[in-house]
This record gives sequence, structure tokens and C-alpha cells, in this order.
Amino acid sequence: MSGYKRQLPSGISESYEQIEYVSWFRRTYPQHKIFAIPNGGKRTKGFGAKQKAEGLEKGVHDLHVPSLKLWIEMKKDRTKKPTKDQIEWGQYVESIGHTWFLGLGFEDAQEKTINFMEKR
Repeated sequence: MSGYKRQLPSGISESYEQIEYVSWFRRTYPQHKIFAIPNGGKRTKGFGAKQKAEGLEKGVHDLHVPSLKLWIEMKKDRTKKPTKDQIEWGQYVESIGHTWFLGLGFEDAQEKTINFMEKR
């Protein structure tokens, strides 16, 4: 890590943390594609039912890097915990030889990614 200490805006959101992480990841590892799985958020009953019929799955992690078989569940900070469904999804991806981690904010996700990459 560069030693850079970022200034956090008040009322920081999980979305902000994820945006910052994805931006950093794309700059740092441009040879790997990362994408978001828009699984969260509030939906109307009808729209939620349509998405479920289209394949939406509770607990799927927020981000995926296919070339690394890496899944990332982002939380805004260390006070947030994964849901039962997110833990079960993590157990599933591990059972098929993939890796996942819980990113507790940008800096934690960044550190875990660097550690993951160093072990490859």
C-alpha cells in the first residue's frame, strides 16, 4: 500500500466504499476484469419477482473477478456483518474451488486483495 490516508466524507456508504475499491482494483490490476452483481437495494414486489425469475439469487456477493475465481462481499465498515445467505454463498464458492472474502470498507478490501494476489 502507498501510505496514502484518504479523507472520508461524513455519512459514507457501502456504495462509496465499493466504488473506491473497484476504481483502485481496475487501476492496480488492469489485466483482470471485475464486475458488480447488483443484488442489493430496495425493489418493488413486482420488480423483485421479475429479477428473481431472471436468476437473481439472495446472498450472491457484490463483486466478481472471473479470472481469479474471486468473489468479494463489500460492507461499509467493520460494524457490518455478512448475512446468513452471504455466508452460505461463500461456502458454495469455496466448495467449487473459488475464493471469497468480506471487505470491511475500501482499505480492508484493498489489503485483503493485496494479500490474495501475493499468495497466487
